[in-house]
Amino acid sequence: MEQSRTVSPQALVSFAGNFYSVPPGLAGAQVTVRTRLGEHILHVITAGRAIVAQHHRAPDGAGSRRYQQLRGEATCPTSNSTTPPRLCPASWTRPEPSG
Repeated sequence: MEQSRTVSPQALVSFAGNFYSVPPGLAGAQVTVRTRLGEHILHVITAGRAIVAQHHRAPDGAGSRRYQQLRGEATCPTSNSTTPPRLCPASWTRPEPSG
């Protein structure tokens, strides 16, 4: 399944009741969101057919926001600021900012 979407000013693309991040330079751009039946991966593709983001899909209608780094690897914050971030499990979702 492929659907056209416009990237929000916050560099998010909506799909099936959830939001997925893309590189910030794409705000306002038209992209295609592609999923395949039986797969739990969502691809965001530019007009030039470049895949700019991949995400594990959240359940439809969950209102989830899925974030990733520009290279396609989500990082989790660490409790110690001197420790570099570590790769997150695919199910990790960045918490909503408070206040």
